[in-house]
Amino acid sequence: MNEIVVWEDSDSTLANQVEITSTGLVIQSSMSFEDWERLGFSLQRANRAIHWWIGDWLRFGECKYGEKYAQALDETPFVQGTLQNDVWVAKHIEISRRRENLSFNHHSEVAKFEPEEQDYWLDLAEQNGWTQKKLRAAIKGGRNDKARKTPALLGQFDVDIRIGDFREVLSDLEDQSVKLILTDPPYGKEYLPLWEDLAVFASRVLRPDGALIAYSGQFYLPEVMAMLSSHLQWWWLCGVAHRGPGNLTPLGQPVRKVINQFKPLLMFVLQNSTGLDVVFGDLIEGCGSEKEKHNWQQPVSEAMAILETFCEAGDLVVDPFAGSGAFGEAARQLGLPFVGAEILTVSE
Repeated sequence: MNEIVVWEDSDSTLANQVEITSTGLVIQSSMSFEDWERLGFSLQRANRAIHWWIGDWLRFGECKYGEKYAQALDETPFVQGTLQNDVWVAKHIEISRRRENLSFNHHSEVAKFEPEEQDYWLDLAEQNGWTQKKLRAAIKGGRNDKARKTPALLGQFDVDIRIGDFREVLSDLEDQSVKLILTDPPYGKEYLPLWEDLAVFASRVLRPDGALIAYSGQFYLPEVMAMLSSHLQWWWLCGVAHRGPGNLTPLGQPVRKVINQFKPLLMFVLQNSTGLDVVFGDLIEGCGSEKEKHNWQQPVSEAMAILETFCEAGDLVVDPFAGSGAFGEAARQLGLPFVGAEILTVSE
């Protein structure tokens, strides 16, 4: 285990010369240059370690105190997005495997991988003196190259579509295990309560760097946005442009005389999250109609374009309203693990 100390002085001379307050350091005027220099090194180490300390503190409270832990957390001044990321990284990288020469942010880049792959990338970062940005670029390039050069990777994951209500059949998914929820819920008024349940589900299973991307109709968009925003943070609105002349929208009383030429694609992330760290265009050219297997089916090629933008190799994709499984097929073709839920079987 790495030893963590704030004051590197066996005689506590630094502690006797410094008073730590909530707004600063009060340093005794008699402090020598050598002690002042050592104080700087100690502060640097504390700064590098603070997110590890918070993450391990949260893990302990979560395991030992359960509900009391959650209540106490609500009373702390921490930003929830920071807490979620700290505990997620601390859970996925044990103390014995953390690198003193690398920052917490370096470790956050690899926390989603299995331990062996974490060690591989952390070793490279340490040996080459990579910044966090350089490590991220190397991971993205290396993993994408592996996917392109290894045909066996494609299709290695099963498309796991579970028959039943997503609130029940997806309840075993681990907290903060999902990179992307890509889904197309039903649009009618009677289905509106499902959107809030979807938001609750997403707030539990999404990783700190993950997102919910949901197709939606326009007519009940204000209600949908409000329900998603009750548990998630609004990120962006994309549009999928329809091919062809479009259709007269059928919903609403009185009927809106609008020729519908695009479909909203709503993007939400965890509350207080730093959000998606990817550049993307917010207008997607539709790929035409694909309704062979389901009346609400979305094109596989369209889903592939979305997954390629927001996912990397190995990222878990989930669709709580899987329909015919088009999004699962897109994930399969890209070598991404996929879990979906659908109340009706495809044959029905």
